[in-house]
Amino acid sequence: MSERTSAAELSRGGPSGEPGAFGLRLQAFRRRAGLSQEAAALRAGISTRALRDIERGRVQRPQTRTIQHLAEVLELTGGELADLLAVTRTGPSRGAARPRLLILGPLALQRGRVPVPVTSPMLRRLLGLLALKHPEPSTQREITDTLWPSGPPSSHQSLIHTYVSQVRRLLDPGGPRTAPAPTVVRTPTGYLLQASRSQTDLGHFDELLAQAERLHRAPDPGAAYESLTQALRWWRGPVLADADPVLRQHPAAVVVNERRVKAVLLYADTALLLHRPEEAVPVLWSMVNTEPLHEGLHARLILTLGSCGEQAAALNVFSRLRDRLDKELGIAPSAEVREAHLRVLRQQLPRAQHP
Repeated sequence: MSERTSAAELSRGGPSGEPGAFGLRLQAFRRRAGLSQEAAALRAGISTRALRDIERGRVQRPQTRTIQHLAEVLELTGGELADLLAVTRTGPSRGAARPRLLILGPLALQRGRVPVPVTSPMLRRLLGLLALKHPEPSTQREITDTLWPSGPPSSHQSLIHTYVSQVRRLLDPGGPRTAPAPTVVRTPTGYLLQASRSQTDLGHFDELLAQAERLHRAPDPGAAYESLTQALRWWRGPVLADADPVLRQHPAAVVVNERRVKAVLLYADTALLLHRPEEAVPVLWSMVNTEPLHEGLHARLILTLGSCGEQAAALNVFSRLRDRLDKELGIAPSAEVREAHLRVLRQQLPRAQHP
């Protein structure tokens, strides 16, 4: 969604049955009205927490009375209110369900919310590579090396054509639909997954992260935090977590994982700024388990734990990281980690605000 997209355009676009669709549209209307979550909730007679849960997609079908109160506060037109009410009453139809390719965690293909089995190891490798490189093409050499890490058979060119045809049928089995299904097209150097950003979890994540970065620069930390929350919700584990090492260690996979780390760092910094450190702690714990030597993540975990009053846990994180760095790399913690440690010791931390 571009920066010029209006809330009215957002209300008309996008499948109404997508998880969080109502919340995203309501959030756009609130921002158009120039209201914070606190101000909008107060005027509508609901709690800030309730509005936050609605915008995050935790409440898929709010009460009609709540929607009407919010519509009055946000000064929605009759058409905009009707669109919002329609979202709560409709879901994706079977015939119109669009495929979604998920790589932010184990590889999965879904049509609507129905899993599409991809059991062939070769098809999983090819589909994973094409989704990982999207929207860039995968070269013939990349495909060959991914499918046959130990060396290709003499018939590999013919086999690649066969596997591509099978992937196309997985992505588009035919039948009624309201939007073009993803497919695989030939390029001068290889093959390209032709799909909209909304048809891959990586596309959703990248769009929300870019939106959060724009809002962070605005600066609008509250709105940036909401976008980061939605972006990180797309992750189910490391990229292509169940794939072969040749895919998990692909340069494109490394870059995608780095974008996840970037999002988590900004999320933690914004949570501290907004005095909501307790919300960042679970995300940071998960990430330091995935990135056990990443000092930036550990520094944020130390700060958020300390800000939640868990000084002992914060100091333990520092001690364990210091020992791990010494044992595995022979280095001491960075200045960033040492500063976080000192701030906890001196209790120079923002404190969580409890409603």
